[in-house]
Amino acid sequence: LVGVVTAPLQPSDASDVACKLEAFRCLTVVTQHFGSLVAPHMQDVLTGVWHFFSTAVVGYEAEVVYGDGEEVNEADSDGDEVNMETLLSQVVEYLLSVMGVGRWKPLLAASLPDLLMLLARYMQITQQQEEQWLDDADQFVADEEDDTVSVRVSGEMLLERIVEAYPDTSLQLVWATVLARLREGEALRRGGQAGWWRVREGALLMLGAQAEPLAAQVPPQDVRAVLDEILAIDLGEAAQSCPFLRGRALWATGKLAMSTSKSGGAAHVALCCAAAAASLAPGPHAPLTLRLSACRSLADFSAGLPADALRPLL
Repeated sequence: LVGVVTAPLQPSDASDVACKLEAFRCLTVVTQHFGSLVAPHMQDVLTGVWHFFSTAVVGYEAEVVYGDGEEVNEADSDGDEVNMETLLSQVVEYLLSVMGVGRWKPLLAASLPDLLMLLARYMQITQQQEEQWLDDADQFVADEEDDTVSVRVSGEMLLERIVEAYPDTSLQLVWATVLARLREGEALRRGGQAGWWRVREGALLMLGAQAEPLAAQVPPQDVRAVLDEILAIDLGEAAQSCPFLRGRALWATGKLAMSTSKSGGAAHVALCCAAAAASLAPGPHAPLTLRLSACRSLADFSAGLPADALRPLL
C-alpha cells in the first residue's frame, strides 16, 4: 500500500487516481481497526502518506485550482466519483483518523507547520468551483453549508481536528500560516499574477474557520492590524473584480471583528458592517454569490452582537 501511494501521481490517468484512492481507503480502515498490527509500520506509512500529500499539491494547483476545470472524473463500481477531489479528501480522512488516536498524534506534531501550509494551498477555490458557483448560486450555498465531498471541506475538518489535538501550539501556527499566505497573495497581486485572490481567499477561509479561538489567543493589536489589511485589500478597490475573495473577506472579518468587539474592536465591527451593506447593491462586480455572502455576514452580526452594540449600526 505504501508503494502505491508513494508512486508519482498521474492526475490525468483515471486508473492511477482510482488505484491510489483504494489504497488510501484501505490504509484508513486498517489504521482505524487494526492499530496494534499497524503500529510497527506506522512511521513508514506516515512517511509515505506525507510524501504523497506534500508532492500532490503541485499537480492539484496546476490541474485543478488554476487549470481549466476538466479534471478526470470517473465512477467506481459503487457509483462514487473518482477524481482528484475524492482522492485528496480520502487522504485528509486518513490524517483525521490518525489524529483521533492519542498514540499517533506525536508522530505528526513536528510536521504541523508544513501541514498547515499545505492545507492552506489545498483549501483554495478551484477553477471548476468558481465557474459552477457563478452559474448556480444554489450550488454555492449548498457547497458552503453542506458536508460535500471536496478538499476545501475536508481541509476545514482537518484544521479543526489539528486545533483540538494540539491545543498548546496549533493556534499560533495557524495564525502564522494565515499571515504567510496573505503576504504571499499580496506579493502575487503586486506582481500582476491573476490567481493572487485564490491564495488570499484560502487564507481567509482558514482564518474565519478558527476566528474565535484565534481572537482569544492572538494579541488584539495584531488582530486589528489584519482586519485593517483585509478591509484595505480584500474589500478595497484591488479586489473589485474578485467577488469570491470579497465574499470570503466579509465572512471572515465579520467573525473576527465580533470576536474582538469587546477588546476595542467596535470600529472594525462598524466598518465590516458597512462593507457588507455596500456589497448588497447589484452591479457588474456584485454577482448573487457576493450578495449572499454579504447577507450571511450581516446575519452573523445581527445574531452575535448584543443589542446595545448593534443598535448604532442599524
